[in-house]
Amino acid sequence: MRLLFLFNLIVACLLVAPACAAAPAIDWETAYGGGTDEYLFSMPPLGGGSVLVFGSGNYNMDVWLAEVADDGTGGPEQYFGGTDLDRGIMMAATADGGWIFAAVTRSDDEDVSGNHGSIDAWVVKLTSSRMIEWQRCLGGTGLDEAYGVIQTADGGYLVTGVTTSSELDGYSAGYEAFAAKLFSDGTPDWLNCYGGSGHDRALDAIQTTDGGYLIRGVTDSTVLPCYHDSWDLWLVKITAAGAVEWQRCYGGSEMEINYLYDYGSGLIEQADGYIVLATARSTDGDVTVPVQGFDDIWILKADKSTGAILGQAAFGGESSEHCGTIRPASGGGYIVAGSTRSSGGDISGKHTGTDINVDIWVLRLAPDFSLLWQKCLGGSMDEYGCDVLEMAPGVFQVAGFTNSADGDVTRSYADPRYLDYDAWVVRLVAEESGDIPVPEFPGVFSAAFLGALGCALLLLRRRA
Repeated sequence: MRLLFLFNLIVACLLVAPACAAAPAIDWETAYGGGTDEYLFSMPPLGGGSVLVFGSGNYNMDVWLAEVADDGTGGPEQYFGGTDLDRGIMMAATADGGWIFAAVTRSDDEDVSGNHGSIDAWVVKLTSSRMIEWQRCLGGTGLDEAYGVIQTADGGYLVTGVTTSSELDGYSAGYEAFAAKLFSDGTPDWLNCYGGSGHDRALDAIQTTDGGYLIRGVTDSTVLPCYHDSWDLWLVKITAAGAVEWQRCYGGSEMEINYLYDYGSGLIEQADGYIVLATARSTDGDVTVPVQGFDDIWILKADKSTGAILGQAAFGGESSEHCGTIRPASGGGYIVAGSTRSSGGDISGKHTGTDINVDIWVLRLAPDFSLLWQKCLGGSMDEYGCDVLEMAPGVFQVAGFTNSADGDVTRSYADPRYLDYDAWVVRLVAEESGDIPVPEFPGVFSAAFLGALGCALLLLRRRA
């Protein structure tokens, strides 16, 4: 009887044992640059442990692309654009083995043709050998910028961004969010504007299981549903033809999601809702979890039919955090890459004790949004995290940019006299085995077992 009671106590204590997991260690890290600024925003996988790294180079004057092997060694770099400003933002793989990227261009020569007269959204399809298959400028007589692109189920593409071109369909005023559906050859199917009388931007989108799309954006248009104040996180659910099914603003009396810093993919569809990545500054309105500093990383779960908030969590410290990308992780839960200026609260291991400098911040979350582990990456200057991939169970690769040449950054081409940025890729693995086991529930079994055993023996002694 006593053994049975002991067994039951161990099981009970295991179920309530505190979550704990060691953060992975750096396996390798590599900086890429050449005396000018390189900004890395997107990192699509190639297979076999290799990735493409994508962003902007030559002081933001060209779209930049390079390959990184499984051991961190880099392949040849490529540049795309014209003789004016060209800036790469997001890249994705296509079903035919090629690639699609979204960018911003002011050029109308060399690789770029069809510019409408100012700054255009620029969409480029690459072959499997990364040669230009087709390119298209989207926009009008105003400013047009593309921030996101995905391939759709019918083989076409959906592009999201911002426009001030008044001749576009649905344009109302100021800065309007837009979504453009392209056929597989790049010709437009439809282009719609969304928003109100203020400033609206569409950052990224996913295709949903019903064939439509969910757009994540930012707005200060007071006429939109549930608008609060300042800048709000904004979700727009549209049909396959681009018609609005529902839209909703999220926030409080302060700014939620800062588009100047938040690059990456911030949407996941699950069977019971949408997972949305943002930042929160408010401590009222929709923000019902504590915000510890100036801005915290804010994660929401939204109802598929109405956008109503089903759950939320915030992570940060005494200063500000910026969000980058959230992705599902093996074993359940999520991996998040962003940036932090804080050194307290949820953050530990920041490389400077001042909020002047920024570290990349990586968070591993359980399915219920509880924090399993976190890790700061960087040096004595600034690092921004934009993308993250799980290369194998528990092996994570983080992409961003840095202007440090110390701390975790052991090789840098940046010129500290001019604070140039280098693209930076970091591989994280467990110190013990090169692999982090990701359990179905948080915690490390051995530690939980010992804690549970101690708990059970203590209770058994008291019972005796």
